[in-house]
Amino acid sequence: SNLIGVDLTRTILSEIIIDEKAFSTIEISEHTFMNKSKLERGKGKKKELRKKKELRKKKELRKKKELEKKKELEKKKELEKKKVITKEQEELNKILQDMQKVLDEGRKKNLS
Repeated sequence: SNLIGVDLTRTILSEIIIDEKAFSTIEISEHTFMNKSKLERGKGKKKELRKKKELRKKKELRKKKELEKKKELEKKKELEKKKVITKEQEELNKILQDMQKVLDEGRKKNLS
């Protein structure tokens, strides 16, 4: 097979069968396999990708924490509102009870 220009990166060659006689015609130069500069560029790209992934993860974590904080604040505000409403309801109920007492006393006086 002619493998000129073929990228065998991540290729599993464990099951490959090569005729030993074929090696006598193989021309191997220093450029046959990946040279050092390409290898270094590949390592640099991997590091760059790793850093980008880490940055994305950190961003996602920050966003997640911000959302959690917002939710907590909203819950606290909601609880405060409920407390205020409950106090107002209690005050209104007390006023209604007092008014009812006054009305009841007025009826008793009118009846007697």
